[in-house]
Amino acid sequence: MTREHPCCLCPALESDFKNNVCADCGFIKKYTDERGWIYFVRGGIGGVHKTFYRKPGNNKEKACSIFPWHQTFVQAQIDLNKTAKARGWQVV
Repeated sequence: MTREHPCCLCPALESDFKNNVCADCGFIKKYTDERGWIYFVRGGIGGVHKTFYRKPGNNKEKACSIFPWHQTFVQAQIDLNKTAKARGWQVV
């Protein structure tokens, strides 16, 4: 089950989640849609975070325009999790 929010005991809650992901949490980072595009949260310049995407067979990562920039990784991941659930995207 994919959680919309990190668990309250998650050691990664105050981190960028890169090296400290909670195994019990299920706070998933990546999704794929029916076209095979992969969506994930990435940091930007100035400590902000946003959802990016990568098309199959392409290494370029582009910012996804439907998502706003957020001040924390958690906020951006929550936004991605909600959208992925609403659109029926699959966990990678």
